[in-house]
Amino acid sequence: MSSKSTLLISGAGVGGPILALHLLSHPVLASRFHPILIDRLPLPPSPDGFTTTNASYATGAGVALSCNAIHTLHTLGLKDAFNKISAEGLTNEIWRTDKTDPSLPARYLNRLVCPAWAEDVDTGIRSVERGWLQSLLVHTYLSLGGEARWETKVSGIEQTQTGVSVSLSSGEKMEADIVVGADGTWSAVRKSMLPEDRWKPEFQYSSGIFGVAPRPQGKEDDAVIGRGHVVLTNDGCCSTWALPDGRQFFTMHKMETAEPAPRSETVSLEESGYRASLTTGGYSVESSVALLEKYENVWHPVTGTFGSIFQNAERIGRVALWQRVWEEHEIRVHGNVVLVGDAGRCMIPAAGQGPLPPPLVVSLLIPSQAHVSRSKMLPSSPTLCSITQPPSTTRGKSHSMLR
Repeated sequence: MSSKSTLLISGAGVGGPILALHLLSHPVLASRFHPILIDRLPLPPSPDGFTTTNASYATGAGVALSCNAIHTLHTLGLKDAFNKISAEGLTNEIWRTDKTDPSLPARYLNRLVCPAWAEDVDTGIRSVERGWLQSLLVHTYLSLGGEARWETKVSGIEQTQTGVSVSLSSGEKMEADIVVGADGTWSAVRKSMLPEDRWKPEFQYSSGIFGVAPRPQGKEDDAVIGRGHVVLTNDGCCSTWALPDGRQFFTMHKMETAEPAPRSETVSLEESGYRASLTTGGYSVESSVALLEKYENVWHPVTGTFGSIFQNAERIGRVALWQRVWEEHEIRVHGNVVLVGDAGRCMIPAAGQGPLPPPLVVSLLIPSQAHVSRSKMLPSSPTLCSITQPPSTTRGKSHSMLR
């Protein structure tokens, strides 16, 4: 039997580990590919050891996944483990604040019951902390014998006659047959392959504040468990989504007039009256605190206002929103390099991009092996064809609120 093709996956957030797990768990793909995950961050803690105190800014806050993404997790055998760390959204209520005084009770607009529920996964939208989801995926991959490199990233890519030579920031060089850029909005793989005027995403003149906080005390369980709320304001929106273990994540979007600075910092907000540290996302601490204070008085149907949520948050981050959809020849670069997820199609959270289901990723990989010898090409078989078909069009889109 011929040797396996080495498939180097840059980025171990969500999309990268999902692809790696798909390759290891499918018998045909496992016989043909040897995946290697690389990521600029250290190995995340195991799901059993995941706590809010070791959740870095890179883990973001929470994501609300609908049936496409959930179906993918089920096919990987992660249904029970995922259900344990996520909460089903039983309802999602939408409100509109008073135009002159956002602290007044908001006008009720609509209520979604079991939003995006699908029979084949027997659930609707499920909310999960992004870091916890990443931890589950990465450690499942490692438990199956998956190979990984941590605290390093792609610094250069060179096409060779037999595949791709990859330089890492650690100084190591690796040879691969295929490189997959799953490294997000500011993809190092994309930067290595595309010119300056094409590799960067475009600023959308909006930013988001996100965080994780305990659910309010003294409330009846049926008033908060599984309940999501979206409150529309004059210049954006605020939302809360239930998480397991008496917690919730919140998001807030607003319009901006200028891009943030390229560097972010993490600072304590204790002097400003907030329990959590703030990751600034390139914005000034002063403007971020002013933004929190401005939205503290926005009415919330359970807590009264968003202020108590912000003040008791376990962590808070601010992030600029970017977007760009790259052309097909840029996503499949030189045959042996492919971009997936936000690396190839960067969308703002409300666009419903969500994690890319791995069957779609695999369908991108198959024609990308222009420089791989024919002995390493995937066989043409009904089994392979079936796993590279897109999900049923009757199933709703994957949905991700803020990553």
